[in-house]
Amino acid sequence: MGTLFTQISNEAGFTSWDCVESICFSASKQRLVATSQSGKIKLFTFLDGRLVEQWERSMRGAIARASHFVDNGSNLLVYGLETGEIACFDTDTAEPRSTKSLKTRIGNIAICERSGNVLVDNLNFGCDLGATFAEMETMVVCGSDHGVAYVYGIDGTRIVQKLVQSGGEDRVPVVQAGRSESDFMIVTGSRGKRNDICVWKKPTLLDTKAQRLSQRRSSSSSFNALLLLNIILIIILASVEVYEGLIQAALRLGVRQSWNEAVALGIRDDMSQWNDMEVRWKDNDDDEWDEVNLDVL
Repeated sequence: MGTLFTQISNEAGFTSWDCVESICFSASKQRLVATSQSGKIKLFTFLDGRLVEQWERSMRGAIARASHFVDNGSNLLVYGLETGEIACFDTDTAEPRSTKSLKTRIGNIAICERSGNVLVDNLNFGCDLGATFAEMETMVVCGSDHGVAYVYGIDGTRIVQKLVQSGGEDRVPVVQAGRSESDFMIVTGSRGKRNDICVWKKPTLLDTKAQRLSQRRSSSSSFNALLLLNIILIIILASVEVYEGLIQAALRLGVRQSWNEAVALGIRDDMSQWNDMEVRWKDNDDDEWDEVNLDVL
């Protein structure tokens, strides 16, 4: 087993009668926010391994049901259960930036970090139910009060699948989604007779496609490398043949040049003889040229 977690801080966030309702953490700002059932909102920073309170605000007349950091930790969204209010605070100054009221009470909340979509559990009727994004934010999962967790498409117009738990007898108020290396995961928790936890999985088809694409790219890269090596080998062999051809041509040229030089020397020698003869004939004939019969010579 690897390194285990150790406790470094234990601070009283609220009074003994005021329960913690939600917690959120900003990694970029190293800040933590806790909200309570009485509507209090507290922001803490880490100092020497301890939580140090920076500021406190409150939502009047509502339980601060959920909280989320947005804009890289610069702003904080807090959701009021009974009032349907969404309040935005500046995390540096604690000053309210804006408020918005929904037409329903907020039983639960989920935020898609990639798209910015907000998923709200409508609490006008029944009990509060969990809701979350799944399958890389392409699906929505919601609990129910009759033993079923529903999986919807992101547009919410159709039910993709019903996950029946505890024989459909208990409530399923808690749902959460994630993924492993090979599967998308949904975890549901029931409340009633069994109080069980179910884990559901689905193969990550996107990963399968990605693996196939990676294999194709790897095969293509191997083929390209082999093709390049063959081209280099062909170039080398062609260069060797050209080099050998040049050497042979140079040798033939050298032999031909030597032969030409020998012939030229022979001709010059012969011409020397002819010149000598001509000179002799000229001397013997008193400076008059006579026709010479070469066959006789």
